Amino acid sequence: MNAINGKKTSTGAIKADPAVFDPQLIKDFLHDMSFDCNTLPHPRNQDLETMAVDKITDLGLSPHGLQPMAHIHRTACALAQSCLPNQPLDFKVFVAVYTWSVIAIDDLFLNSPEIQTFALKFGTGEP
Repeated sequence: MNAINGKKTSTGAIKADPAVFDPQLIKDFLHDMSFDCNTLPHPRNQDLETMAVDKITDLGLSPHGLQPMAHIHRTACALAQSCLPNQPLDFKVFVAVYTWSVIAIDDLFLNSPEIQTFALKFGTGEP
């Protein structure tokens, strides 16, 4: 039917069939745009990364506790730097720490009792 072997929905949109979708299409598309997946759009900002670690440790995590989450830290800082290149450093630090927190909670702490009861406690004003 089409390039991605999909089917038309009732609205006429084409829906890809994941069983037959070819990931090479995405790779070819990015290649044709001269997009390099191995480089960041902006160079790493060491000041941002250092200040974000300082802020996260101020929240109570030890630097040793951050080691297993280094990939999350780099991702959060890269997103803040790439999406907000013209913003002040302290704002980028805030965004990086917030992004790190959301990713870490979702990836690492979702099954902890503290996270599972957070919404109830937050909503009822419990400590």
